[in-house]
Amino acid sequence: VAIILHPLQLTADLPTAIRIFIPNNVPRSDLYLSPAAVIPAASGSGEVSVVADTKSNTIGTVQLEIGYDPGKITVTSVTPGNFLGDQTVLLSEINNDSGRISYAATTKNGEKSGKGILTTINFWVHYPVLSRTTAFRFYPKTGLMHIGETGSLIATSSGAEIILPYSPTLQYTATPSSALAVPSVTPIQ
Repeated sequence: VAIILHPLQLTADLPTAIRIFIPNNVPRSDLYLSPAAVIPAASGSGEVSVVADTKSNTIGTVQLEIGYDPGKITVTSVTPGNFLGDQTVLLSEINNDSGRISYAATTKNGEKSGKGILTTINFWVHYPVLSRTTAFRFYPKTGLMHIGETGSLIATSSGAEIILPYSPTLQYTATPSSALAVPSVTPIQ
């Protein structure tokens, strides 16, 4: 027989012979960016997906706080994935000055379980780059939750490394194709 007590219920007047078992069998979910290593296209554009693997959990709400180096990357869009199905996006902010993505969504049709894409992040790399890599990383506020709850079910999370085209000897020219378009970048040979 095991007695399960909430930690705040522990008092000095409990008999010392009582063993307290705190269950550690709550299934935890994984959150990661895929692919784990991204090589941007020759144009400098790239994309990475935020993937949830809920194991045996069900989730209904997601909150993502993702950081990146705004001196190396500009995020152009964050689009909802199909994992939550019919969903309401509660927050979708890209701050390319501070290098932060804030995203939150909840499902409209009940909680979901399994593995799937929560969002896709599209970005482009600043040229010229003087380092070989940069990364997207999850901040501590990131969470996968049951609807109406605040405790996260995440056990592990991992970011994505962006492998940058690096050449200290190449020079780059930017050619704008229109006032609103992202300029094309061509190495000077």
